[in-house]
Amino acid sequence: PGASDYSLEVFFQAMTWTELLNEFAFDVRVYAVFFIIVGLLVILFSAVFWAFHRLFTRLSQPPAFRFRSYAYLTAIPPVQGFILACLPWLAVILLLDILYNQVDILDWQKTTFASFDNPIAIFRANEKDIQTVVKDGRFAVGLFVVSFYGLFISAAMFTPHKDVVVIEEHGTSTESSRKSRIWNPMFWHRTHIVFAYCITGVLCTVMFEFSFSNMFEEYFFESIILLELFRLFYTAFLLNMLGERQMTNPHEVVIDVVRMTATMGASDFTDFIQSFVIETLIEISQRVYLDPGIDASMERWEYFMRVYEKYKLRQESIKDEEGADDLEDDEDLWEIEEEEARSPVEAIITSYSTYSTQCVAFLFAPLVVLFVQWTEVHVGLGAAYDIKISEFRFFALFNFLMIIPMLIRDLFMHNVTELFHGWKVYDYMKYCKHRYAKRQFRWKGADPNEDESIGEGIRSLDLMCFSSQYYFVLSFSSVALFILTISVQTLLRQPDRAKGTDVYNPFGDKMLPFIVIIVFIFCKIIHWCCVYIGYRILWRRKTVIAEVDEAGLLLDPDGKNDLNLPEWTDKGFGGGK
Repeated sequence: PGASDYSLEVFFQAMTWTELLNEFAFDVRVYAVFFIIVGLLVILFSAVFWAFHRLFTRLSQPPAFRFRSYAYLTAIPPVQGFILACLPWLAVILLLDILYNQVDILDWQKTTFASFDNPIAIFRANEKDIQTVVKDGRFAVGLFVVSFYGLFISAAMFTPHKDVVVIEEHGTSTESSRKSRIWNPMFWHRTHIVFAYCITGVLCTVMFEFSFSNMFEEYFFESIILLELFRLFYTAFLLNMLGERQMTNPHEVVIDVVRMTATMGASDFTDFIQSFVIETLIEISQRVYLDPGIDASMERWEYFMRVYEKYKLRQESIKDEEGADDLEDDEDLWEIEEEEARSPVEAIITSYSTYSTQCVAFLFAPLVVLFVQWTEVHVGLGAAYDIKISEFRFFALFNFLMIIPMLIRDLFMHNVTELFHGWKVYDYMKYCKHRYAKRQFRWKGADPNEDESIGEGIRSLDLMCFSSQYYFVLSFSSVALFILTISVQTLLRQPDRAKGTDVYNPFGDKMLPFIVIIVFIFCKIIHWCCVYIGYRILWRRKTVIAEVDEAGLLLDPDGKNDLNLPEWTDKGFGGGK
């Protein structure tokens, strides 16, 4: 028996406000007020940052800050395209929820082929772990099917068939010459895009696994900066691989979304808020300073490489007597051409492309939290980050309330880039709005008339005019790529969720063909419905009224000029500096 002559003393100490905040002890309204204050601080910092550049700008005639016009030109198309892209995916998620969580029709056959050595295992009432593993594995297969279906659809939207005029000559045509059973460049291009998606999916999986490690939590802020540097180098690799910046943008969005999701693995909620502040500062510096500086450095590097090539040619020609004679005749080889300045339009397109990916990423953020919460029963990302189901709503509320402050922040950043670099962002976006409104084809990507005066890697971006169609394709492909990453995570998290049982082997499951076929059929039905409704509602173009007389082409002969063309200066988009 223990001693009975002891005294029990209990001390109560109040927790600090920060500790209560980290424990999610307050009401949702308290967190909403706190998040609104954080958003107002973001707007205040953006305004001060803009005022600083407005006071110290080197432009003799600084551009005006047109808040409402900027919002109309730059904020409405991303929201429109993003909402339209989410509608078919919401239908797909509703389908998967019915199949796996409500009706569970895929669990009618209580058999699974867990391995080729043990082909049949019959479920009994006490084999809950095996049922959980199989159900989660089949859920991963469903996500995998819908993601790849979406990826191939997005690749087709990125590379649409151009409406080219057929030229017939001597009984043949250019259309027939392009068709070949052996070589199909369009199909090759699309599979190349999907292959790049697979590479990014693997890298995002590695990023997720890194965010689960103790090192990520211990060196949290250093890891956030490291992931940002990784994104810059990986984007350069993708640009070299795909050749077009428009096709690399979905990869940037998904990497940003995975990085934002990984920040939920912070040690506490205040670290999560601090990581948001750090990411906001990184995004501002990237748009205003970092990306333009990298582009300028790359241009200078290419110029030095051209100088070096001319120097090597000169040395080789000096050694060769015949080459020396030729060199004397060709004076151009002795002269080093001055570097041609890049068109300001290309700089504007590159900078605005960065804005478009960041915009879609923070529009995507609250839905990502809700999606992770919905898949928690099958994936377990929240358990890996030590987040309870009831705590997901705080992360989703924070990301949702940050949308408007981030949009306002970007309105300031558009004018900051004009003040700092002398770019005419407003004029270019107004010109894009005009070209999109007066487009000849309903789908802007089908227009074969690209601007050949700008670089090949950004012509498709300029062709899409940063319209709602562009943001639709960007958002749609980003969702598909993120779902592919989550499907892989579902299989990788199985050993942590069901210990003592074998992991799910999709190739050993006799239900696999049935799952693939039924999910594919439902995806096809949703695809047909979206195309049917879209052709009757979305993106109708206005017919331009024109008359031709002796004076030439007269647009809008009734006198109503609705072209709204911007007033160009003699220096184009980059004048004034």
